[in-house]
Amino acid sequence: MKTFLLDSFNRYKRFSEELDVRTILCNKPWLIFNDCGDKELYIFQEDGSLIASVNGNVTNAKWQYIPANKSLIASFKEQSYMLHPAFFDNTIFALQQDGTDRYVFMIDEQQSKSFHLKSLSELNSYFQRIEHERVEAEQRREEALLAQQKSEQQRIEKERERQRIAREWELEAQAQMAREEQQRLSNIARENHILKQYKIFLIYKIVGIMLIAASVLIVWLPLGLMAFPLFPLPAIASYHIIYKPLRELLKQYLLKKHEQRLEAENQMREKKELEAIKREVNKKRLQAEALKIENKLNNNQSSIELARQISLNVEYAKIALCKHTLKINWTCPNKIYKEVTLIINNGSDVLLYEHLTLWGSKEIELNEVKSTIRITLRLVWNNIPVYKIILINGE
Repeated sequence: MKTFLLDSFNRYKRFSEELDVRTILCNKPWLIFNDCGDKELYIFQEDGSLIASVNGNVTNAKWQYIPANKSLIASFKEQSYMLHPAFFDNTIFALQQDGTDRYVFMIDEQQSKSFHLKSLSELNSYFQRIEHERVEAEQRREEALLAQQKSEQQRIEKERERQRIAREWELEAQAQMAREEQQRLSNIARENHILKQYKIFLIYKIVGIMLIAASVLIVWLPLGLMAFPLFPLPAIASYHIIYKPLRELLKQYLLKKHEQRLEAENQMREKKELEAIKREVNKKRLQAEALKIENKLNNNQSSIELARQISLNVEYAKIALCKHTLKINWTCPNKIYKEVTLIINNGSDVLLYEHLTLWGSKEIELNEVKSTIRITLRLVWNNIPVYKIILINGE
């Protein structure tokens, strides 16, 4: 019995412990693989005897399987071997020699005509091929399983999506109904609130109730108790024929009148907002013009920087048809100035206020205001004139 060392065989080893070694071995001739060309044939008998033939020379031996350590003992006259099942695929049965990395390879003789190995490299190629086929089959199984799982997951996701959409539609329908009902109640509450503002509607309701009561009395009094069964009829007729239609007409008239008043108020508010926007745009335009004039008059960087530090504010008010007031406040940086002057240009009219302090306030009354008033605060610092300018619209 010849053993072989096959370095890569460890990754091919697979033998199910559920297989019955005796059933595999018995009543079947096994060719023992070798690379010397001899025909070595083993026949394992159920009674424990082993017939070993090498090129027709027969040797009687014994064998037994020991389940305790899952080993096969093959006993010859000159030597005995302890082998462990390592691989089986219905063609080759490989057994590992105990305590070594050497293997005995037995080939089912019935498969030898279509499966004939002459060298160790062919044997190794065989194991590589079946391992490759096993890996490919495993990959195909995994891919099929993944495809099945993916298909099932997609089905579950589609079902969840369908349920989610159906639930969203249901919730949206419920929400729409709730919104419509809320809107209806809101409209009723709004109409009632509006109608409460008109005394005529309240008076009509009171008068209508009185008229209904009067119609009942007109029918009931002449006839007395005989008319008692007919008591509701005049009230119902008066309510549906006279009171309700007239109340609905009055309600629609008052609601329309209220909407027209609100529309007029909205137009007035929009007009005021538009005027405020125009004033703001005009204010920004005047500020830009004032800054342009100011930068032109301040002819160096020092005067420009100082002008930015000056605070100059104007409050303009029209207190009568031909009377206007300007309240001017200023604050200058704490420096030594040769001159502080306030100049108001109102068209061709010029007002001049000299020898002012670093900060102060002055209120000026004007009888006539031109379209644009120019207010200039002029300082002289280190013999450099500095100008701070504000333009206001006097219209």
